[in-house]
Amino acid sequence: MKIDLDKFYMVFKPHNAHNRAKDMVSKVKENIWDVYNAVTDTVIFDMLYGVYTNKKEALAVATALWEAYQNEKKRLKTTEKYKKIRFQQFVGALEKLSSKYGIAIQHIPEVLVFEASTSIQYLPNRSGTLYAKWDQGTKAKIVSNITVIYLVVLPRKNDERADVFSENPNTMDDLLLMFLGGLSPEYIEGLYTTKAEAQQAVNRVYKNFNIKR
Repeated sequence: MKIDLDKFYMVFKPHNAHNRAKDMVSKVKENIWDVYNAVTDTVIFDMLYGVYTNKKEALAVATALWEAYQNEKKRLKTTEKYKKIRFQQFVGALEKLSSKYGIAIQHIPEVLVFEASTSIQYLPNRSGTLYAKWDQGTKAKIVSNITVIYLVVLPRKNDERADVFSENPNTMDDLLLMFLGGLSPEYIEGLYTTKAEAQQAVNRVYKNFNIKR
């Protein structure tokens, strides 16, 4: 099947500006340029969770994410007992830093202690100031209902067949990384879900462009 390049639904990660799961899904179907623009905008890309070709599936994923987000907010509700535990952990971390570097801690910039886990760093090259750093880990891959993509690009005069179609399967995450690497949607002939269809497209493209091999 050839994927419709004018029919994508982007799902964004939940945050406080959202009032419901539906707010996490792009309100109208997006085209491949909209996806490209989202990926190449660092702020938007950081908020992007997944790209889907089916609105129903996108809404189902958003609903599950929203429910998990709401449950986590309830779990992290700042009760007096929870505040005390977090403060004890915070002081313990400071004591370890003080012992490790043999320093007396005199000043700490404003740090969010109670809402979520955070690591504390000691940076000697900055006058011994302590900094809080969020533990975010490795950026998660972009999720999609498309499990396999075969990319066919439009040939240019000096291109070899391998430049048009590598024959290797990709994922949506791979495609978005290609966008970050410089691939522009204007050079995409099509995205296919089977290798055979992609090979047929390559043959058709070469014939239409009168490129002889």
